[in-house]
Amino acid sequence: MEEVFGRYLLDYYKGKDCFEITEREDGFISCTPIERYFRGYFSWPDSERIAIRYAKGKVLDIGCGAGRHSLFLQRNNLNVLGIDPSDKAIEVSNARGVKKTKKIGYKQVEDLKGSFDTILLLGNNFGLFENPKKAIKMLNRLYSITNNKGIILSGSRNPYETKNETNLEYFKKNRQKGKLLGQLKLRLKYREKTSDWFNFMLVSPKEMKQIFDKTKWSFKKIIKKNKKDFVGLFKK
Repeated sequence: MEEVFGRYLLDYYKGKDCFEITEREDGFISCTPIERYFRGYFSWPDSERIAIRYAKGKVLDIGCGAGRHSLFLQRNNLNVLGIDPSDKAIEVSNARGVKKTKKIGYKQVEDLKGSFDTILLLGNNFGLFENPKKAIKMLNRLYSITNNKGIILSGSRNPYETKNETNLEYFKKNRQKGKLLGQLKLRLKYREKTSDWFNFMLVSPKEMKQIFDKTKWSFKKIIKKNKKDFVGLFKK
């Protein structure tokens, strides 16, 4: 996934017109503009614009991509480290002005030195944890690298808020398999490249809270301004 995603970002940054093409295991294909990874603060979903104002101190931006959240926080004088497993994503972030980056995936966070006041999982990046079991394990690892008053801002899109018949049929099959509705198996396509299949997870606010309730984190609030996009704020 990282190679294809990174190519999207780098080609768009260089001025090429490109789209993110995502194929789901049932054959459903979506096409979205890469521009969304480069948007400035006032073009973000309302929930993200509100949530990021809670960020404080030393910040870890997980899955920083093209660096839109890191850049905003830098401009507001916060100490930010952006991490991403894609070398091309890191290249783009650096080129756009992100000062501190590291090419690692979220599973390697314990290799980082020091501890953090804020963990960012914005832009639906809670979904990187793939499923509830892995999410619980990873959230506890993130807890261990935060300071005493650390917080985590975790973004997702509510899969229940859809009327698309194809999505509803896919979600129905997930339920029959004992999965959450929003557990997805995907791959990315770009030009001649196709990524390996990977798992991704969308959750409702209630499901996110239920997952966090099984970790060391404490619930603070759910931030949302529409039915789809939301950010969960959790604290030590």
